[in-house]
Amino acid sequence: MKIINLMEKHCICRVIKVTAKYEDGDKDIYQAEITDDKKLFSLAFSEGGVTGNITYIADCEPPLDKINLMKELAGCLIENSDYWHFNNALSHVTEMSADNISLEDVITQTLQTLVSSHFFDRAAVMFYNEKQSELRGIGIVGVPPYTEENTAKFRNVRIPVDKAILTSQDGIIAASHIQKEIFTVFANNQPLSNNILITPIMTNNKIYGALVLYADKPYDERHTFAAQSTARFITATIAAVIVYNKYKYSLASEKQLNQQIKNNEALITLGNYAATLAHEIKNPLISIGGFAKRIMKAVADPDLQKMAKIISTESERLERLTEDILSYAKKHEPIKTPVNLKEEIEHIKMLFENRSKDTNISINIGIDPKTIIYVDKNQFRQVVVNLVANAMNAIEKNGHINITCLEHDSFNNLIISDTGSGIPEDNMPQLFKPFFTTSKNGTGLGLAISKKIMINHGGDIVAKNGKVGAEFTLIIPKK
Repeated sequence: MKIINLMEKHCICRVIKVTAKYEDGDKDIYQAEITDDKKLFSLAFSEGGVTGNITYIADCEPPLDKINLMKELAGCLIENSDYWHFNNALSHVTEMSADNISLEDVITQTLQTLVSSHFFDRAAVMFYNEKQSELRGIGIVGVPPYTEENTAKFRNVRIPVDKAILTSQDGIIAASHIQKEIFTVFANNQPLSNNILITPIMTNNKIYGALVLYADKPYDERHTFAAQSTARFITATIAAVIVYNKYKYSLASEKQLNQQIKNNEALITLGNYAATLAHEIKNPLISIGGFAKRIMKAVADPDLQKMAKIISTESERLERLTEDILSYAKKHEPIKTPVNLKEEIEHIKMLFENRSKDTNISINIGIDPKTIIYVDKNQFRQVVVNLVANAMNAIEKNGHINITCLEHDSFNNLIISDTGSGIPEDNMPQLFKPFFTTSKNGTGLGLAISKKIMINHGGDIVAKNGKVGAEFTLIIPKK
């Protein structure tokens, strides 16, 4: 400290301790170690309303003029100690690690620094809600400490305030209604002898809130300077936290995007490999299935016939799987033509006529005869056939499938709903993923292919559970 250096230089001594005497007890303002065996002196003083004690070492007791200078310098040291302690403590707040930075932690530590330095007795921060034009209580610290009830009460404070008031009066707000509103909570049931200092936390074009401070001792320019400096520090911290959080979000987004690219590349590689494999397997499977059927007719042994039938059935299943893999792997650009939607659905209904009779499942169509859609007819039919077949599998027997259309400005929604058991919530996220199936005979590619077809059409397919059973919606662009 420069004042200590002055005392030691001009008074020919080495200062060991300076203690201030307050109503609530003594407080060490400065302390150093004794490093030599010179004579130890103690000097009590009371100058300008400041009372304290100086402990120093010297060869002999200094003359009276040096002792008087020492008292004056010690009085100056004690008088400004709170302010210097505050500056020193506030500088440590900025040393928080950026990796663990928390705006709430910084604000709380800053408020505690203001109070623990004895420069202010109470400190709080309020954030400004621009939409509602009001200040809202965030954090509050004081001596004596605020109870949890008072802290919660302060956080519920809402004070209407004009934006112009927060930006005026050289950074110190003296609006009476703000003072009155804060006073009831801020006073903590204690009589306050001073006004409250309210300093805006703001940049040139953005108001974040206000710093609220109080001290029992008379205010001077040091209190104003400390209030404005702390408000600027909190403003800079808020800006730093915002930038840092944006940086972390950008890093996370980039990492997620890179991972997605890697996953897509892996899927493309796997898809190409699967398509090649499926193509190579397809022809041998046709041959195996054909020979199995000839064996069934040629042999009389029932066991051999049974084995041949199994070979034939499994070959057909593997053929369907390879067809689905090839269909999913290849990108078939849709060749769109105008299609009468009701006529197309009526045609698809005929494909299920026999099965409907056998299972007592009715297919009900509620579509305007004038509705025209622009789709690749074969691809669109593949999607609807797949959804209707799935609906029948879900119902099994005795139920209804309803096919309706809702028209919007730029698209049509074709809704296919059933009275089956619905889709388990756990299965929803997996529903359109390749090879996911709950069916014993399914390949798990039907819905994935349907989704791909609709996306290639510029639309989509979504699923949810209705009041009864499942509901699939085909989103079909009008153009």
